[in-house]
Amino acid sequence: MKNRVIPYKIFENIKSKDIKDIERILSDLGEEDQKDVKEILQILDRIKNKQKKSLTWEQSNFLDEGTRGRWEFDEQEGKVNIIGDFFVSGTYYKDFFGIRFGKVTGNFEFSDSELISLNGAPEVVMGNFICEGNRLTSLEGGPISVKGKYSCAQNKLASLKGCPEIIEGDFSIYNNQIKNFEGGPKEVGGFFDASDNLLNTLEGAPLRLGGPIKEDEVSINSFQFDDNPISAEILDLIYSKILTGIPYLVAISMLKKDMSKEDWENLDKTGLSPDLEKGGNVLGRFGI
Repeated sequence: MKNRVIPYKIFENIKSKDIKDIERILSDLGEEDQKDVKEILQILDRIKNKQKKSLTWEQSNFLDEGTRGRWEFDEQEGKVNIIGDFFVSGTYYKDFFGIRFGKVTGNFEFSDSELISLNGAPEVVMGNFICEGNRLTSLEGGPISVKGKYSCAQNKLASLKGCPEIIEGDFSIYNNQIKNFEGGPKEVGGFFDASDNLLNTLEGAPLRLGGPIKEDEVSINSFQFDDNPISAEILDLIYSKILTGIPYLVAISMLKKDMSKEDWENLDKTGLSPDLEKGGNVLGRFGI
């Protein structure tokens, strides 16, 4: 192909576009350029093959926008690692633009946007993982390990499946549609906020939790269950017993006399035997 000068306006369009857009622009050139276009498109085909193991300009721009520090693309793994923090908030973004994140050494936050899936989310987050205020209906595809806080509050979640088994910081799931803790973490190292959900059972709730928080030297629980179908007072009492090793069904049997008729009727009592419901001898095994 002989050397040609690409008009400046065309060049400006090309350098800011992805491969598909470039093909369209080149295809719109006049007839005299068609021979050159054919060879250019062959070059673009080679570029596309290379891009299968690299990132598009759109993906790079997205990473530049959100990264506080630097990002690195691992061609062998096909994943992006963040050295520092990643922060996106108040956008119309629905996904991660096809990017698969690997490890984030700091915090990862994608909040108050239109995110509908965690597919491609970081596998390991050494700081906080925040995906609150989106349109998520599932946590599947999310991190395997979070060393700091994990907040998926203010979404449309009906399940905790996909959550890490251990969360070393706070765990916030408030303002969702969670009915139970199936698939949720077994341990939470900090404050646990499950307010404003549809909880009718604490079966499967974390069995280990961070210690009480002190405010002005007054000790308070490190969990919160406000605004659920069961009163917060009863859920607090049930969970306090669960954290001492007492099974959920035994705990609700012990507390039946302290509950309102409405709370008792709303509780999920699946698997509760008639004897246990009446406070049978099984309670003796727990020193009651």
